[in-house]
Amino acid sequence: MNAFCDHYGNHFIYAESSTAARTRLYQMGIARLWEAISLDFDVWGYKDDSWQDFRINVNYEAFLVKRK
Repeated sequence: MNAFCDHYGNHFIYAESSTAARTRLYQMGIARLWEAISLDFDVWGYKDDSWQDFRINVNYEAFLVKRK
């Protein structure tokens, strides 16, 4: 994400998977690296038709990330 933002600018990064299992893998990766990610990035999860601040152990349908 840092390399993307360094190259393309500070844009929103949207991530969604074609399967629930893969989306869960994305979420587990974010959760595993949460301490490092949250220092430099704001992260939201899409659930129940709205964007929410990312929380560990909540299942989301998609993710939105932006460098602080």
